[in-house]
Amino acid sequence: MAVPTSQHSESKEQTPGSNFLAWIRRTGVSIAGPVFAVVLAMVAGGIVIMITSSGSLGNRFSAAISAYQALYQGSFGSLQSISFTLVIVGPLIFAGISVAIAYRAGLFNIGAEGQLAVGAITVSAIGLHATHWPGWLLIPTLVIAGALAGAIWGGIAGALKAWRGAHEVPQGSKPGKFYFSPSFTRDIPDHFRFLQQYSGYFSP
Repeated sequence: MAVPTSQHSESKEQTPGSNFLAWIRRTGVSIAGPVFAVVLAMVAGGIVIMITSSGSLGNRFSAAISAYQALYQGSFGSLQSISFTLVIVGPLIFAGISVAIAYRAGLFNIGAEGQLAVGAITVSAIGLHATHWPGWLLIPTLVIAGALAGAIWGGIAGALKAWRGAHEVPQGSKPGKFYFSPSFTRDIPDHFRFLQQYSGYFSP
């Protein structure tokens, strides 16, 4: 049975209230997953703390509460704590976003931590040798140089996949194990000593 076009157009029209409710529904669905993950992680962490603590059940529960209080105070207890938290978490958030973008494109960017570290090395090297540069020139240069260094490091796996069909997961993880191995970080200059924190993570 044919339906007039006017009825189709009327049925597709939505009121502002229905659009707002649909937006609320989509936002709630997108937020529910991360919130549930955080709550589940806190519950699991509390259980581990209670199991590994000594004393009665009440003492173990108090130990878990004290641990989370210390975590909150150390992360958000003051403006300095918030600043330190953002400094540490910010690069990890951007690295996670880079993994998400690659995943939406159908690729696994398994070497994001190595790309982040190589970008940090490049930025540190330029910053230590260009202290006389003006800020308006130095900061954009550091951003561009760090992004290019990470892209080149990640491009190794991309080039091997495009050229030889090699899978990006092992190709993305193995270079970091070599580059940040203890044998490499042991003999580096003192102003690159911070790289040793990566050696234990990237070592086999």
